[in-house]
Order: sequence, then structure tokens, then C-alpha cells
Amino acid sequence: VMLLGSCSKDEQSVQQTVNGFVAGIITDAATTQPLAAVRIIVFNANTNAPVGVPAGSGIDGSYRIELPPGTYFLKLARQGYEDVPPRDIRPLPLNVSSGQTVTYSVQMFPNAIPNAGIVSGRVFTAGAPAPGVLVIADDSTRAYSSVSSGDGSFYIFNTPTGAYRVKAWRTGFSSTDSLVAVPAGREVTTNVTLTQGVTGSVQGQVTFLATTNIEVDVELTHPRTRETIPGLSTKTLSRNYILNNVPPGTYLARATYENDGKVVDPDWIIKNGEPLVTVGSGTVSRDFSVTGAVTL
Repeated sequence: VMLLGSCSKDEQSVQQTVNGFVAGIITDAATTQPLAAVRIIVFNANTNAPVGVPAGSGIDGSYRIELPPGTYFLKLARQGYEDVPPRDIRPLPLNVSSGQTVTYSVQMFPNAIPNAGIVSGRVFTAGAPAPGVLVIADDSTRAYSSVSSGDGSFYIFNTPTGAYRVKAWRTGFSSTDSLVAVPAGREVTTNVTLTQGVTGSVQGQVTFLATTNIEVDVELTHPRTRETIPGLSTKTLSRNYILNNVPPGTYLARATYENDGKVVDPDWIIKNGEPLVTVGSGTVSRDFSVTGAVTL
């Protein structure tokens, strides 16, 4: 018996989509010994937002993460070790191709913060665990972050002793505000709850100075960690943009995170300052001036 069949173009497209991998070994830079239980968070390199939920290294220091084709970067954290990449250093982008494995092995250096603690807990929404949520511990001058796992758990390693506000960030949701005191060399636990509530919007226009016009990406980021709030990223349409369902708060607005040959005009930043926006229940306007980037 011969069976004949056909599939639509959409079905063919799905069938032809093959994921790739990022894999490697994580070791101690001084001893070269493998490091287990390193927390690995994947971010979309074009939006600066977390993708999926964190992974971890095995007892032999190895990890292997399956991802759709695209451009990503990794953030690695472990108690007692410096983050990779270090704070305020731009991560190395990794291009994942269909059916291919990108090798990214890392050496981690001991952390210099004396008696650093850990902020841990779980994120919930409507009583259920909330994975892939950005969680930030902030003392108004410093901020440390992590992303929740599949069971809603998060671990903010190497947090200096002090008092912090812990909040979760995701588009369309407001977060409880937990106050914690991080003791020297110990772990403090707190849970965070996301609730759907009043949100606002940010909209504006992008103008181009001495360069060709293109459509660019716009994101809202945390003003201290500079990480994009999950879901608060969009692309301009006819050089205009709008971001809806923005939780109340103050954000650093960014244009052209994507590697598109454009940057926010430095003179514009000098004249106007960092593009901060404070969002409540209404609509806030924020325009950008963009120019060509220098290729290195």
C-alpha cells in the first residue's frame, strides 16, 4: 500500500527548523579544576532579555544548552566566583546555527567581595511558579540580579552585606517589594509575587542624524543593572515605537541594542542626559536621535 500526503508551507517551515547548541567546560582559573553548579543564564543578544530558564554545569564542569538559531550571550554565576562576564562588561555574542554546536568554555576567577551573601527565593504569580523572570536586589546605589528557573527559584550570588529591596520584573505585572538584610557570608531567602495590575506605556519617535534611516529596536532596562525587562522590547514602525504593559517604575530607555550599525547620538546624551523614563498608569513620551556607529 502506498500512502501519499502533503504538508503546508508552514508545516514544512516547522519541520525544517533545527536547533543548535552552546556547550563547553567551566573551570576554576587558578586550579583548572571543573566547577559544578554554575548557574548559566541565556540572553538574546539583540534584545538583552533572558531566554528560557537558567541551566547549570555538571560535576565535570560541562554544560550543553539547546537553542533556536540566533545570536545569544551567556551570564555565568557561582557563589565565591566573579560573574562572567564581569559587571559592566559587555558579553561576547554567540551565533547559534541550525544543527551546529558553538563551543564556549569559561574560566572563573575567585570573587573579591569579602563575606558576600546570597539572596534566594521563588517567584510566583497566581500561586504558580513564574520562570524566566528578572529578579533584582537593589539598595539604591548598587543592584544585583538573577533570573528565575522553571520552579520559580532564583539565586543572586555574591551580594555584599547590606539592606536590599528585592523585586521581580516582567511586562504586564507588578511585583511585591521585599526588604531583606543580607548577612555576612550567609543566605537570606524571600519570595516575590507578581500580580497583573495597572500598567503604563512608553512611546516616541527615532530620528537619524547623518546616517540612513532604518527600523531599530527599543528597550526599557533597569537603570542600574542595564538589563532589559523581559517583554519590554520592540521594533520601530516608520521610525515610531510604542511599548505597552509597562509596570510602574523608573527605567533607562535604550535604542539600537541590536548590532545594526547604529547608536544613540553621543551628543544627544551629553545634552539631554541618560534617557530615563518614569512610568505610572499613563503614557510617557521618549524620543531618540540615532547616528551611525563606528565599526571596530
